[in-house]
Amino acid sequence: MYFWETDYRFKKEGEIIASDRHKFLMVYGKVLEDTMKTAGFKLKEVTHDDLYMVYQKVSSTINN
Repeated sequence: MYFWETDYRFKKEGEIIASDRHKFLMVYGKVLEDTMKTAGFKLKEVTHDDLYMVYQKVSSTINN
């Protein structure tokens, strides 16, 4: 797993008028496979440029 944070600040006339922090977690390998399977998804395809993995919902595993 790989984790990172990115901060964004929006300024108007030199003054910060808004800020936001985004937290990202990248999972891969067995952790990704197990997580997606538990959530009811299966791998459908990988894009031709290898940038994205497309998943398909196959079942509903979470009861509301």
